[in-house]
Amino acid sequence: MRKWKLRPTVAVSYGWGSKEEYEKRQVLLWNRWLQRSQRGFIIVKNEESVHDLATILSLKYNFAWYDVFTKDDGFTFIPVLLFTAGTQRFGFNTSYQSSSAVVRNNFLPSNQQVTEQTGFGAQSVSLVLRADYSIGKFFIMPQVLFDYYLPKVDDRFNMAYSVVMGVNF
Repeated sequence: MRKWKLRPTVAVSYGWGSKEEYEKRQVLLWNRWLQRSQRGFIIVKNEESVHDLATILSLKYNFAWYDVFTKDDGFTFIPVLLFTAGTQRFGFNTSYQSSSAVVRNNFLPSNQQVTEQTGFGAQSVSLVLRADYSIGKFFIMPQVLFDYYLPKVDDRFNMAYSVVMGVNF
């Protein structure tokens, strides 16, 4: 039976997580009533959380050539087209506490709660170009990713690349 050269794939993933961070700052507080300085502490609490569902549809095709320059080499080229859709739920909360009733510092963050949430929708279209050249035990595998983010933002286009070289034993 002959294998398909054009390979469609569907992948679904769900990611979640949170991070909580505390920072204790020693500050100089001025007490109006006593007209003297005292040391106090400010504790800043940052909470981040994320919950994302993603669906990726991909289509790839393998091109392969053997004995290109010698009897012992081979070249493979694999373009992969990806479409990603999903949700984006991100939350960031900042709050602070003081060990003193009198806080007169302008550097403190305000208590804030930022939440970004989108319904299920199109996120990006990507193209990955992979290559693999091997001769004997040596191989080199460059790849480049072109990504176009679909929701309206200032910088929609991104690119990343990598090159892996090695020896098989």
